[in-house]
Amino acid sequence: MYCAVVETAASIGGATWLADQGQVVGVSNQTDCLRAVRSGELTAVGTPIHRGRSQQLWQVEITDGDDRLVACGQVRLPNLASA
Repeated sequence: MYCAVVETAASIGGATWLADQGQVVGVSNQTDCLRAVRSGELTAVGTPIHRGRSQQLWQVEITDGDDRLVACGQVRLPNLASA
């Protein structure tokens, strides 16, 4: 589940940044699961590490309601130009 959240947060951030210039697709997702959470609310925050002409790299951290890190990951997104 954490991998899907990391991919989603990075993809939304990358697509929002690229806007109408094209699309992004995830080609690499490396997610570390650090702690199990049985209930409560989780927060995912995506931060761009690199946003270039041809690709982007995003860091995503997922925390629980007590602000403890439960998972983190990096996603590489190629920028695909609109036709």
